[in-house]
Amino acid sequence: MPRVMSRAAASLAPSTLAARERLGRRFAAAAPGVTARVIEGVVSRAFARTGVMVVTTRAGLDVPPGSSVRSAAGEEGVVIGQHMHLVFAARSADACSVQGDVVRFETADRSLGSLSRALAIGGAPLPLGDGALESSRLFADPVPQAALARISRPLLTGLTAIDALTPLGYGQSMVLQAPPSGAQAALAARILRAAADSNAVCIHARSSHAEQGSWSTGGSHVTTVCPADASASPATGALALAASISLGCALRDAGRDAIVVADSLSVLAPVWDDLSTAFAQLLPPPPPGSTTAIADDAQLRGFLARFVQQGAPLLTGSSLTLLLLVDTEPAHERGAADGAHAPATPAAPDASEPPLDEHALPPGALTRAELARVDALRARGIVPTLATLERIGIRPRFTRAATPAAHASPAHTGGARRIALSSTRARIAEHAISLSDGHVTLDPALETAHGVEPPIALSASLSRIGAGTEGVASAAPALRAIAAGVRFELVNGADSTTAEAMSSRGAPWAAGGVGDRAARGAAAAVDALHARRARAFRAALRQPAADLPRSLAQSVLLLCAADRGILDAHSADTSAAAAPQAPPAAVPRAALDRLEAVARRAVPEAAARLSGGEACRAAPLSEREMDTLVAAWRTDATLGELLRARAPRRSSSSETAGK
Repeated sequence: MPRVMSRAAASLAPSTLAARERLGRRFAAAAPGVTARVIEGVVSRAFARTGVMVVTTRAGLDVPPGSSVRSAAGEEGVVIGQHMHLVFAARSADACSVQGDVVRFETADRSLGSLSRALAIGGAPLPLGDGALESSRLFADPVPQAALARISRPLLTGLTAIDALTPLGYGQSMVLQAPPSGAQAALAARILRAAADSNAVCIHARSSHAEQGSWSTGGSHVTTVCPADASASPATGALALAASISLGCALRDAGRDAIVVADSLSVLAPVWDDLSTAFAQLLPPPPPGSTTAIADDAQLRGFLARFVQQGAPLLTGSSLTLLLLVDTEPAHERGAADGAHAPATPAAPDASEPPLDEHALPPGALTRAELARVDALRARGIVPTLATLERIGIRPRFTRAATPAAHASPAHTGGARRIALSSTRARIAEHAISLSDGHVTLDPALETAHGVEPPIALSASLSRIGAGTEGVASAAPALRAIAAGVRFELVNGADSTTAEAMSSRGAPWAAGGVGDRAARGAAAAVDALHARRARAFRAALRQPAADLPRSLAQSVLLLCAADRGILDAHSADTSAAAAPQAPPAAVPRAALDRLEAVARRAVPEAAARLSGGEACRAAPLSEREMDTLVAAWRTDATLGELLRARAPRRSSSSETAGK
């Protein structure tokens, strides 16, 4: 984390520090060739809710993250960061330190052994030698640039939607974000189950306590790290995430492939909220016109980088893959800014709440578009307040420490606290996405309303590995070739369906003036083709939770069948004309097995290429192989019967409401 040293900081130590100061440096041997430095400081703030304590030390002293903390009362903790003369630590036990207590930092003791009582490790044993836990640091050192390799090995998840459209590679950092619903955890568990057949070591980092026997839903091959106490603070949850990533680094350095699921980074939001409060109260006030909001944002980004940017492949062939779970704000809280419908006229503001003075907000708290909306409210005679802005989906981006004094009265502390926590959680999601190699956005509403399983919002998901670079990508070549046009067909099909629906309702632009009857008929035929292709791809991408993971060959063949019209009979909409369009059913397992069996008979060389040990590097199907395969599928009577005999669809929420 960046730290700024200044002469002003040296004079900021409180009087309690001067009274107790016995700082200086004491050296003692901690290990062969290692000297230990013990630094003393005084507790300036202690937050019981989050388990964070802020310690003031002499200016100019550097306390590395991961250093152990011990108080005179026997309390232990771990340093997680430093800003000037303020050191903040996560307590690994129940809160007992109070303001003014003296603590000691042992900078040579930066191993995970000090967390043995705070964290619980269960499930599959880790393939590390004796003493590996004690020798691993809480925050591993960054990998030198010269030791890094390119991400070029696909990590197959068994989910066609991810493997084809948002591929994951060994050594990649991928964010899984969704509103608080458990959708990310369910998707991560499916990915861990699919990794059971690989040689990768899987670690599930849980920020909350888990009872023995329910360590992880990802399978018995997964090692779970979580707080040992059910009443553990958010700071202890943050330590569990950091320790799991550190263990993954140790496995990577030992020559193994490791996959770590961090569930979830949102536990850092209340921790950072308290740290921002301590910064504002213990540091001198910033000069007028300074960009305090930007400085706080930079500190948060540096703090998150210790968790997000450890995933990497090495030239030796080993790697650490990170799946980072993040909670986003629900649609009903995000408001109009994220697509939800906001009320046309805001409710009357509370007369006791002071009006908003946007000039008193820190720079960057409101965007230009949001400032224009505030001006529009005033033009309509509406007094803007924090509550009014929240109702229309505008949430100023400031922490509780930076809340203007006019809005920090006791009557409104609850609302400001809500906005602060929400803003911190949103900023964590934004920084995690920008620091990672890609992100998958989940929307549970897609499953309930449109039958999308898993509920991946493809338009808001992407993988940045290998974009525009030939031969460097996390997707298998055979899958990448057939999946190139899937996104286009899905968007085109949605537009075609909308145009067809408007035409059936007699929209003026569709009735005439566009061209002659033949041209309109040709346009309608093209729209119908795009709609059929989109429904076929939606059926191919749909994988209910009960489905087994798909192999690379199955995903490739299924997308080929959707692209060439083989799945049209299965995905055709059979709902009544007046009823809402029903979501396409998932392709049954029997039909998928038949697609593969016909492929082995019609194009044996291609089938063997896609199913062999080097399938992830196999060349795509050639045009000749594709034509031969499609002809065999069309003439196979058993496959036709399996596709036409569709299983009953699960009704969407719109169908249920209509009934």
